[in-house]
Amino acid sequence: MYDFEESINRAFMELEKFERISIPTENLPKKINYFGKVWVWKKLFESRNFNELDFYICFTNEFPLCYPRIYLTADSLQKLEYIPHVSISNGFICTFDSKNYPRYGADPENIVFDSMMKAKEIINKGLNDKNLNDINQEFLAYWNQEYDEKPIEKVIAWQELGLMNDEKLKMSEVRNKIANSKCILHSANDESFKNYLKETNNAIEKSLDAYYIGLLDFDLLPPFTITNKCVSKMLSQNNNILYKVKKYFNSCKTPIIVFAKKINRSSCLIGWMHKCFQNKRNGFRKEIDNFSLLSMHQSRDKVRRISFEKLSSQRLNIRTIGEEKSDNFSFAIAGLGSIGSNFLHFLKACSTEFTLIDKEALKIENIKRHYLGLNYANMNKAEALKKHLLSNDPNQKINAYTSSIIEIVKNQLCILEEKDYFFLCLGEYNLERYISELFSQNKLNIPTVHIWVEPYLAGGHCLYIPPNTRTYGDFFEDDSYYRYNVIDKQEYICKNDLLNLRETGCQSIYTPYGQLDITLFLSKIFPIVYALCANKCSEAKAITWIGNLKLIESKQIKTSEFIAGKPINEAIICNEEI
Repeated sequence: MYDFEESINRAFMELEKFERISIPTENLPKKINYFGKVWVWKKLFESRNFNELDFYICFTNEFPLCYPRIYLTADSLQKLEYIPHVSISNGFICTFDSKNYPRYGADPENIVFDSMMKAKEIINKGLNDKNLNDINQEFLAYWNQEYDEKPIEKVIAWQELGLMNDEKLKMSEVRNKIANSKCILHSANDESFKNYLKETNNAIEKSLDAYYIGLLDFDLLPPFTITNKCVSKMLSQNNNILYKVKKYFNSCKTPIIVFAKKINRSSCLIGWMHKCFQNKRNGFRKEIDNFSLLSMHQSRDKVRRISFEKLSSQRLNIRTIGEEKSDNFSFAIAGLGSIGSNFLHFLKACSTEFTLIDKEALKIENIKRHYLGLNYANMNKAEALKKHLLSNDPNQKINAYTSSIIEIVKNQLCILEEKDYFFLCLGEYNLERYISELFSQNKLNIPTVHIWVEPYLAGGHCLYIPPNTRTYGDFFEDDSYYRYNVIDKQEYICKNDLLNLRETGCQSIYTPYGQLDITLFLSKIFPIVYALCANKCSEAKAITWIGNLKLIESKQIKTSEFIAGKPINEAIICNEEI
């Protein structure tokens, strides 16, 4: 095992033989004093402006499991201009990441030395202009820095980059911060933004017009102190947008320009805001138009840079799975109790469009095994889950219905017609049988998926039923008992008291099973259900998960003949013989 103190001491003793390193005796800057151990490193460089730079080599108590962090001292940072991979705010040099460059078991002195040589290489390349192309990789870091003009706080860009068809946008200040930002860039007609504000009891307090000019590449290098004259020159070179841009500038006092810039293989949104134009000037009979002021009387005014944080499904997918997601089913789910709500957690991985149906509120006694917790107690389950899902990803399309599912299928069947799949997690045979028959009569062309569980989650069941195949009732015997129950049918017929427990009176009867068993059950059946949906399976399937039989046996509850010899904690497709 590593001795961290000994590892640092060993590295120092080896490296001081040929590098100018020392233990600092003066007071260290706050950002450096945070580290447990710090060295000062002096290194010679060939430059017209200096011949030596000083560095801090900083160690955490995780060294040598993690690389040391190397910073330029404040004085040395001032000697340099803008060099890629060197933070201009604190002098941090981006050398190695322990996640991408694992060195477990390497000698500590070699780990430190490699980091030092990497820092030296970065500085030398920057001094000799050999990594100018890397500035594009670090563009946003330079753009967001405070030079002599402080940038505007980060603004949330609500919509997809490719959906900004209308060039006129709005930059709005909202009452309550969204993702810790008060300013949101959005289309004036963006329904998802309006719906999100409504669902979260938020509101727009004031708005300014913004103008999106598409992809714009320019050769500016940091420091980004952009003047009106510079803006005029850049925009005047683009004849395709010049007329519309002039019209926009002349229609508002404080123009905001938004554009896309290619960084690496993706696009980011950036922009700037102009100071208020003063187009009434002494000595001029007519007002000067705003666009002309860019290169005339206010040519030296600096713009305020804006950096946008894109909050879009496209970006979030790329930042997680590395590409735009192709699967995006539309799901309707009726019954959002312990099973339905937890299964929704799995379904949201492959959908951003849900219709949620449940007439009941979440009770406090059920929060232990429900997907939601105490903060949502006594709220309607459908509305609570809608609120929760939108807080995860506001770009989702979610409708919540607080009516009975029977009222929905009798009077509002149209809300289900365009969905890809309809999940019923009611756990009530009569209701699901009725819905199944109604679907057959109306020839509703939607596959249905029924999910329910047995007491103690001895068994969990799933029926996948496409249209024009078997019916829900085909999987049950004439006496309405399921063919593939794990608990023996006689236990249900005899109404074994252990199958339904009660806390106090009749209103407190509940079926016992826990969160762990729910997770084990749903995580086993979800891959099967997903494959059936993704492949648009045209055959009905019955899936049974066999749970903890030892618990059932300990309570002397008899199991069915169907599960004899079958593995526990496994999901099996079991309807071949029907």
